[in-house]
Amino acid sequence: MRKRSLIPPFLVLEIIYKNLEQLEVQFFFTSRFLVVQFRIPSVKSQFVTSRRLFRQNGYLNSIFPLVPTYGDWMRYTIRTEQSRDFKTVENLTREAFWNVYRPGCTEHYVLHCYRSEPDFVPELSLVLEVDGEIIGHVMYAWSHIDADDGRKIRMMTFGPISIRPDYKRKGYGKTLLDHSMRIAAEMGAGCLLICGNIAFYGKSGFVVASTRGIRYADDPESDAPYFLCKELQEGFLDGIIGSYRDPEPYFVAMRNPEAFEKYDAEFPPKEKLVLPGQLG
Repeated sequence: MRKRSLIPPFLVLEIIYKNLEQLEVQFFFTSRFLVVQFRIPSVKSQFVTSRRLFRQNGYLNSIFPLVPTYGDWMRYTIRTEQSRDFKTVENLTREAFWNVYRPGCTEHYVLHCYRSEPDFVPELSLVLEVDGEIIGHVMYAWSHIDADDGRKIRMMTFGPISIRPDYKRKGYGKTLLDHSMRIAAEMGAGCLLICGNIAFYGKSGFVVASTRGIRYADDPESDAPYFLCKELQEGFLDGIIGSYRDPEPYFVAMRNPEAFEKYDAEFPPKEKLVLPGQLG
């Protein structure tokens, strides 16, 4: 087999710079990369790199992984959920949360029931597809802050946000979240309040809510580092001090366990496991 030799990046740039008038360039996307092809007819280089530069059909090809979705940026579609998607999305949610926070999960039932609630936002029940297959979903709902001065400050919350397990840690969650937040802002939501991991949500601008004067009603004596907020309208929370309680529909499985068990039995059996890191 012919040994491949690496072209140092500075040499590639020098070759291009010295032959700009002859340079032929074209671009195309694969499923995972942006490929930049260039050819200089007078340069007969046989150098080929095994990683970022290779020779094919007389062209030198430079490969760039697509970001932020680690290779599939050109393939994803985000659209509103349709009724035909309901079961697929609920199964996706079940797969994404199974044994994560507790043995089994209830998030798919929360989603199932929330769709019939008046505060559910259908325009922000979004699915993310890759090659026509649903691999992500998020839902939003209107809620409110109970301000200490007696006002009820209308805002939004969201969740569950689900990414199919085999697509996790590839940037899809952040892509879906950031897209949905832009729509929420356009719909007039001034801020978002959620419980979540600051290591993930901080990348999208979330901060611990207590730093903005908002307490978590179920943990009022704590700074609640898991209780997060993000302003969608600059200054929306200025002058507001108050508390927030998760909307009642999030507790539907706890309030009606028999209905939940009957619903969950419609899905393929899965083993419930007690794992480290669960909330208990």
